[in-house]
Amino acid sequence: KLHGFQLWVNLPRKDKMAEPRYQELPGEGIPVGRSEDGRVEARVIAGEALGVAARISTHTPILSLHFTLAPGAGHTQAVPAGANAFAYVIEGALETGGERVEEREFVVFERGGGAVNLKNAAEGKLSVLLIAGEPIGEPVARYGPFVMNSREELIAAFEDFRAGRMGRIPKN
Repeated sequence: KLHGFQLWVNLPRKDKMAEPRYQELPGEGIPVGRSEDGRVEARVIAGEALGVAARISTHTPILSLHFTLAPGAGHTQAVPAGANAFAYVIEGALETGGERVEEREFVVFERGGGAVNLKNAAEGKLSVLLIAGEPIGEPVARYGPFVMNSREELIAAFEDFRAGRMGRIPKN
């Protein structure tokens, strides 16, 4: 099986017009952290987990972690206290905060906890994405591939795109 997930991370107004950049990280280049007993594994796409840091940089602090937990295994993951966070169960069943979350379901965590508890509640392995980021607290206007803060900014972005003023991503 192949699973694909696409997440768009909104930037604060001050960073929306930053120079474009591209960071390629093939699957085998994603750092992997493991618990001492080997029952919990984290593929660290952004942020840190199990003593391992991501190899990419982000404009705003975010976590993008893919955990695999053996049956009965648990892990407590630090999350910035003010961050919005959610977990999406790819395979298996997750127990967190006394709640059971099944395959293809997600749970949104309350802000302010500073950590989330993940426990495998299934007989087989648990595969779960944990995503977190600091809320921006700005209005959102979106259309097509553009996410700005107002309708006027969207119109300006489309005009820049049509005129070829969106910049170029340098080749590595």
